[in-house]
Amino acid sequence: MSVTMTITDAGRAALVNATNTGTKAVTITAIGVSSSTIAPSPADTSLAGEIKRISAIGGTIVDPHTIHIAMEDASSDAYALNAFAVYLADGTLFALYGQATPIFTKAAGAIGMLAVDIVLTDASLNADMITVTGSGFTNPPASTTVMGVTRFATPAEAQAGTDATIALTPKAAAASVLGWLLGVDGDGSKLDADLLDGKQGAWYADIVARLGFTPLAADSYTPADILAKLTGVDGINSALDADLWRGQTPAQLLAAWFPSGNNANGHWRKMPDGNGGFLIEQWGTIQSSGGNFDFPIEFPQQVDTFVIGNTSSQGAYVDNAFGYPISTKQFYAATKPSNSGGTTGFPVAWIAKGR
Repeated sequence: MSVTMTITDAGRAALVNATNTGTKAVTITAIGVSSSTIAPSPADTSLAGEIKRISAIGGTIVDPHTIHIAMEDASSDAYALNAFAVYLADGTLFALYGQATPIFTKAAGAIGMLAVDIVLTDASLNADMITVTGSGFTNPPASTTVMGVTRFATPAEAQAGTDATIALTPKAAAASVLGWLLGVDGDGSKLDADLLDGKQGAWYADIVARLGFTPLAADSYTPADILAKLTGVDGINSALDADLWRGQTPAQLLAAWFPSGNNANGHWRKMPDGNGGFLIEQWGTIQSSGGNFDFPIEFPQQVDTFVIGNTSSQGAYVDNAFGYPISTKQFYAATKPSNSGGTTGFPVAWIAKGR
């Protein structure tokens, strides 16, 4: 039978372990019977109008929160069963139930049998710590771990797919599969057996609507047509790169590989050295020599060659130009007259090479 039993406060207290962290082991040993109409309360400690206690019981743990208990009374007693209670080994009233009409009426020559399931709705209580003693019969409900009694689902129940306590026959399953699939089928269901991304085939047949434009006629775009159209628009900034190398125009490549420039200190230019770097050449003229001067740009590593010479302007004597690099940034330049050991500042021209 399916009823809602009331677990007493004393029964709950008996289940909780000393540290209040779970369930301790207890044993159910008897069921009390009564003909009284009662209103069960968690505060109850005894069964009102109890006729007797029956120890001919049996039980099974159906799942971690369900206990199945069965009682058998083969005595000659006769009574109407309106209420019953479950007792632990120490006599604690664990749970009880009652109703106004008799659950059954036992005659003197009949055997009274009762089977109930107690469900622990408190998640902290575990039925695995509860045992039932006695020699009575057991007829537990079936679960995923216990063989027992169940019934077969009707087609409507199978179709609903919500009851976890009844069995599904192959016939009911076969009749329900299509309904299950149709119930969840649709865009995003990952089934879409007759659809592509939730759309029927006709949706894709409208090519213009799907693309958002009218496709070009294939016979108007032969390889020769395509080549003619490409060559008609190719060139700098055409995004075709037909005239580029590594995405750069010849002018860009020259600027990248052979950069050059000038400033107030002279001219410079670079060229690849074959090792991933550059050879640098710098040159210029100085109208008033006789001091330290800056290269137009700094040599990153070193100055390999420095040559200096006179321009056409000289003094009364031959004034020889001379100079040398001071660092990768500067050089010294001056002129020296042939008739003395001093220096003069006549114009000079210079050229330097390095890396």
